[in-house]
Amino acid sequence: MLSISWQSVICYHMMMPPGADGMPRFPLPDPEQHIDWYGEINVKYPTSDTLISTRFGQAFKAQCDLAVLLHRTTNRYFAAQPDNSVKTSIHNMFETMSDLQAWYDALPGCLGPRNIVFPKELKLHLQFFTVMMQLSAVPVCDMSSPTTSKPHFNLSAAPHNKTAKYRISFETIVRLYYLRHGFKMPDMMMTLFLSSLAFKSVDKLKTCFSVPRDLRPQSSLEALSNPVTDEIRSTLILAQKGLTDQGQSYYLPQTVAHLVLANVDEEEAGIIRNYVDGAMEDADARQLRAEHIEAHFPVNLRSFTESTEQQRMNNLMQEYAGMTTG
Repeated sequence: MLSISWQSVICYHMMMPPGADGMPRFPLPDPEQHIDWYGEINVKYPTSDTLISTRFGQAFKAQCDLAVLLHRTTNRYFAAQPDNSVKTSIHNMFETMSDLQAWYDALPGCLGPRNIVFPKELKLHLQFFTVMMQLSAVPVCDMSSPTTSKPHFNLSAAPHNKTAKYRISFETIVRLYYLRHGFKMPDMMMTLFLSSLAFKSVDKLKTCFSVPRDLRPQSSLEALSNPVTDEIRSTLILAQKGLTDQGQSYYLPQTVAHLVLANVDEEEAGIIRNYVDGAMEDADARQLRAEHIEAHFPVNLRSFTESTEQQRMNNLMQEYAGMTTG
């Protein structure tokens, strides 16, 4: 089950059909009733002799149940689109988001948003809100009403009106993760989440600065005085710090951090570097990095509506290698 769970998550984030069609035929037992089936992992912190349960059984079952839904979602949106486009009926959208919301609502109390503390629990919520953000941006090709009624999801408020709510929840949990655990422990899933957060913040900054340059504030200090851009920039700095910390352990997040800096202007890049280490690479370094990158990870994919291939890291790195610095 663990291998299927991992495969479902990776295929979803890579936006590719799952390699196996078979899902488990029987659900996992209730961890409250069958705790011995799962076992338990306890931790003890240096300042206390008390053993603290990590709630392994509840988290493992929730993770596997979510993986089944991700497998179904991946099959629905990526397996049947030969041109890599993603379009679906409002019924399919409603059904998918309703199933995910039902999973979220059924989480045990110890995994509720007020009680999550361990990395595995926080990442479980990050995964949920990531999927809901992306699904709410999928265009629908059939606006007819769904034929089934699902009690867990309000169609009148879905999907686009809820995107902002999902995004706020996602950003909040990333901040909680940093405050509790930091970003230095290597974790591929956190790299995925931090990449998403960084590029969403870059897009929001570009929107704020879409006014003509001669109408913008004349200095970085004036720009920082804008509470809207200040909030967006702080989120971008947090994501960039996470990618940089992760990049101390493996290559992918280090490369993504360079791509983030390459997507902002020199003034913004300078502000980010005041808080996060990250020297601008010269042409030779960019070319060398591009030559050694063999990754199909879709780095800057804002939604399912975009061409996946254009945002694969291999292609982005070729653009990065050809950039010139002023």
